[in-house]
Amino acid sequence: MSNFKKVKGHLSILLLVTAMAACSGSNDNPPNEPAPPSPAPAPAPSADTSPDTFSFTEQIDVAPEAPITSEAITVTGIDDATPVSVEGGEFSINGADFTSEASTISVNDSLVLRVTSHTEPGEIASVTVTVGDYSTSFDAITNIPASPLVHEAESLTLLGNTSIQDYEGASQGQVVTGFLQPDDGISFTEVVKSVALRVTYRASLETALTVWVNDTEAAEVVLSPTVENTFFNTIVEMDLVSTDRISLTSSNENSELQIDKLEWIESPLQQVSTFANAGLTNGDGISVSPEGDVFVSGGSGSGQVNKISQAGDVTVYASGLRTANGSDFDSQGNFYVADYQGNAVYKVDTNGSQSVFASELDGPAGVYVDQNDNVLVSLYGANFSGTAATVLSITPGGVVSVLANGGGLLDVIGVVGDENGEIYAGNFNTGRLFRVTNGEVSLLADLSVNVNMIDYSRGYIYVATRGRITRVSLDGSEETVSGSGTQAEIDGLIGDAEFSRPSAVAFSPNGNILYVYDAATGNVRSITFSDE
Repeated sequence: MSNFKKVKGHLSILLLVTAMAACSGSNDNPPNEPAPPSPAPAPAPSADTSPDTFSFTEQIDVAPEAPITSEAITVTGIDDATPVSVEGGEFSINGADFTSEASTISVNDSLVLRVTSHTEPGEIASVTVTVGDYSTSFDAITNIPASPLVHEAESLTLLGNTSIQDYEGASQGQVVTGFLQPDDGISFTEVVKSVALRVTYRASLETALTVWVNDTEAAEVVLSPTVENTFFNTIVEMDLVSTDRISLTSSNENSELQIDKLEWIESPLQQVSTFANAGLTNGDGISVSPEGDVFVSGGSGSGQVNKISQAGDVTVYASGLRTANGSDFDSQGNFYVADYQGNAVYKVDTNGSQSVFASELDGPAGVYVDQNDNVLVSLYGANFSGTAATVLSITPGGVVSVLANGGGLLDVIGVVGDENGEIYAGNFNTGRLFRVTNGEVSLLADLSVNVNMIDYSRGYIYVATRGRITRVSLDGSEETVSGSGTQAEIDGLIGDAEFSRPSAVAFSPNGNILYVYDAATGNVRSITFSDE
């Protein structure tokens, strides 16, 4: 109890002294009392490395496989050096060299991103940047080009007195007119590799249309007059590449000429006509020499090959074979033909001398000579077995090796190659068409029709069978070129023509004429350009 009283007494004295000091009105501390402690300093604020949000504008329709640079943005919201890194591209700070190495960035620095665009049309290339704890991306979308094959005339460069005029019957409601002088016309530079230019036009009088390539006259066609509100097509045969500059002018200032559109033609096949009769029915092969003469093999009905000159004259070129089948020429003009039942391939040199080129083969059927003059021979299988399932490669010196077998090959007959060294072969009965790449066999298309002798031109493999001419693109898609399947021989426009029993096709050396052999009649039909 005494301790409690003592503490209580000291408390009373303290209160009294405090009260007296307050009454005195003095702010001085009593003598010998320590000064009150100063307040503790506030802790230093931490650095802010979280930037204000920012973004980059997406760029569309950019060139393929090109460096694409974003707009510059200013980084704000940070007050200390802040880490910056990038993924999928590069960045530049304040105009310095682009880099993909991590670095730091400060407030009010400018930031630009760069990415390499995709190679494929419509694909997105993206670069992501991270500043502190914030990330965002810059995207570049490769352009999807419009079709390079069709040009509306009014979209082209006008020359001389030409002008654009509204016309209800035109494809887009406008035409180019005003062809008053020989140098009045239209021109353009967006040229694709092609074999012809189709011009859609109307004209009040007959006039000549001149086509200029790189300011040099390349071709001239006569345009027939048209009736009111009717457009005709004329086709100008040319061999063009992407760097050419094309101009068109009219020679008749009195003709009211209107041009609607222009179209590059990948295939010149427009008109079907009867070229000649080969003098052989039930034949089984056709080829064209470098000079343009046509050669038809007799097949199971004849062991000879007939030559048809460009004038249509027919002569015997090779004979003495048991069955003459597929054939082709090498770069020197030597002729090779398969003798199926004779299990051999014959060679006829440029002097007309005939000899055995390869023998003891298992039912050779098709022949194709590649870019190196190797003779490729398809083996169907002797005695109509359909089991050989092999494509051979025979060097110009006669050395035989297996190019491909298996992989689906069976009763293979047709064989051909493209400009890239790829080989294509077709099973006769199954209708399957195969691609051969470095000896590896893969299915290209299943046509479900007999595939006999085939040929290739400008990205397509052509097959003649069951009253139709079919072509297969290198991606495997197929379409009918001509014929409805009706067994008849009718000439005319490609869409109206009919074929009886076409069995083999071969292109002219320049690829502008497709010859079709009809086994039922022996006729050789040609598919060429049309004037309208």
